[in-house]
This record gives sequence, C-alpha cells and structure tokens, in this order.
Amino acid sequence: MLMVFLLASSIGVALSSPFVRPNYNNIPQCLQPMESGLCLAYIPSFYYNAAKGTCDNFVYGGCQGNSNRFFSFDECMAKCGNFKPETNENFKLVLENGEDQDSSEDSGQQVDAICSLPSVMGPCRAMMPRFYFNGDKCQSFIFGGCEGNGNNFRSVEECEQRCGSNSTEEVGENSDEASEKVSKEESSEEGSDENSEESKN
Repeated sequence: MLMVFLLASSIGVALSSPFVRPNYNNIPQCLQPMESGLCLAYIPSFYYNAAKGTCDNFVYGGCQGNSNRFFSFDECMAKCGNFKPETNENFKLVLENGEDQDSSEDSGQQVDAICSLPSVMGPCRAMMPRFYFNGDKCQSFIFGGCEGNGNNFRSVEECEQRCGSNSTEEVGENSDEASEKVSKEESSEEGSDENSEESKN
C-alpha cells in the first residue's frame, strides 16, 4: 500500500511541475534547433541543420517539438535549402536553448561560440550517442533527443571538422617528444657537470 502511495505521489509531483519549453515564435523555422519532443514515439523525420547548411535526419517522439521538422529530406530542402538568414545587426542566431547570439559576429566567432558550449543531455529519454567539443578534443556523450545545443555531433569526424581537435594521440606524441627533449637536456647537463668537476681536479 505504501508503494502505491509513493508512486501516486511521484506522478502527482511530475504532473504538477510541467517542463517549460523554449519559445520558438520569433525564431525562423529553418534556424530552430532539432527537437525530438517529450513523447516516446519513433517517427523518422528531418530538420534543417543551419550549421551544416543541409537537412539531417532525426527521430521525432510524436508530440511537441517545433516547426523545423519535415517528413522527407526533399521537403526539408525545398523549404530551407536556399535559406539565407538576414545579415542586418538586429538578426539573431539561436545557438543554445532559445538564447540568442548576434549574427553580426563573423562565422569564425560563431563556430567558436558553438564549440565552447557544454554538452547537454536534455530532458528527453532517448539514448543517442553523440560527440561534443570539450575545448581540447571531441568527446562522446549521450543525448536525450531534445533541448540540446549546437555542440552536438553525430560523429567524431563531424565534430573535428567543425571545431577542430587536439586528439589524445597528438597530445601523447607531443608529450613523448617533450620528455625525450628533457631527458637529452638533463643528460647533457650531467655530462657538462662531470666535465667541469674533472677540470677542477
């Protein structure tokens, strides 16, 4: 009986505190982020990925979401394929959860802004393996399927192409080279110390 009461209480709390979604009303359809929605249906769909300039596939959960959702690649490209955002200073580019970033910045600064965002799992419950740039290299994380941000890539190659990478192999090679250089310097210092002691004797 206690178990039933606790279950009913937790459901009541969940229903009394609904998830607050970002407001996409003032964001052009083709710039809205991919959003799977809160339901758990499996509806293959497409969204326009403004960062890549093409349409990508994703799984729509069946409810909520936003208007950047199409049933086919062709439909998505027909609507957004020629999309050119306004370039005036008042135009805003959505980078993270409905927060804006002025598009008057050059594209390099926008890439830096996207690549410096944290990994965001989001409130949905899909288990989608993704990659994000952690400031040093591309690293894997699990994306829940909605409410993420631009630092969310389907492959490590896509992440590295967008944000660059100092891979662990490169770091390892550089540290090996550095340790070899230190060892050589230490051995040459020891040799010069021995020579100076011999000359004193």
